[in-house]
Amino acid sequence: MRFLIIKVVLTAISTACGASQSEDLNVDQNGSIKTERMGVYISSNNLNQSLEFYGSVFGIAPEVQTPGFLGFDISDGLFAIVDKETFAPDAIYGNNAVPYIRVSDLSEAHARIKAIVVPPAHISEIIREDYLSLFKLTDPDGNIVEFYTVRQGG
Repeated sequence: MRFLIIKVVLTAISTACGASQSEDLNVDQNGSIKTERMGVYISSNNLNQSLEFYGSVFGIAPEVQTPGFLGFDISDGLFAIVDKETFAPDAIYGNNAVPYIRVSDLSEAHARIKAIVVPPAHISEIIREDYLSLFKLTDPDGNIVEFYTVRQGG
């Protein structure tokens, strides 16, 4: 049964990423892998909670949704949340990945997300550096997602 679930999820991911099931890994003339889409996943003990949380954060429904997998299309990348027990039983919450998402208006994104976050989730204040500004969102499972912007011209 576990193999069937994994096969269904992999097929859904391949379809969502625009690849056919029969496609082999493509390599260009220089030997580099031809990438088509970047994705990252975090794990969750409660996908229904994650669906509600990230649906609110991103303001969209997932592109891919199975009993053990949620995949949101974010800037042509797949931000996924997987059932911890099924896909990542050894993952440590808050330390299994740190996705970072570039936004055009950091202050607007911060205000929007701050308005919907309720404990145990939380959001940091905006951290401003010379060339980069960011804030960190901690989801109900303790996973961290960073939202950032880069200062133009330097």
